[in-house]
Amino acid sequence: MARVLIDMLPDDDLDAAQQEAARVSDPRAAAFHDAEKHLGRSTARRLGWERHVAWDIFLVYGPGAAWTDADIPPPDDWFHQLNDGERPQDADEGEREPDPPDAEPTNQSEADPARYRTGEDLLKALADAIRSVPGTRQA
Repeated sequence: MARVLIDMLPDDDLDAAQQEAARVSDPRAAAFHDAEKHLGRSTARRLGWERHVAWDIFLVYGPGAAWTDADIPPPDDWFHQLNDGERPQDADEGEREPDPPDAEPTNQSEADPARYRTGEDLLKALADAIRSVPGTRQA
């Protein structure tokens, strides 16, 4: 398991990421700090999002997933906790075309609402997704 801690909120920084990473003591879990949102942007593009940085998401990969310098692999399954109505976390302004002058502001993420999960629903969805990926050990 890998956790990527992306600076998205005002209090997010290296110290906060280190504190969050220390909460998980399992030696099989790795944590990475992505202050520049590189993986968040790559993941968003892989999921087909044009205007946002992917964060607060959970990606499930099977053992055959190949991470290369060219691109990240598509996940076998994924879920998010990006609740519409929250302020969307846009990509940097230079990464997208400007909105037309008459465009309505949006408070909706680009994440599929059918993949929104929290709490016990998220844990169950992740467990089911992991069990359904070919080549994973069944617990």
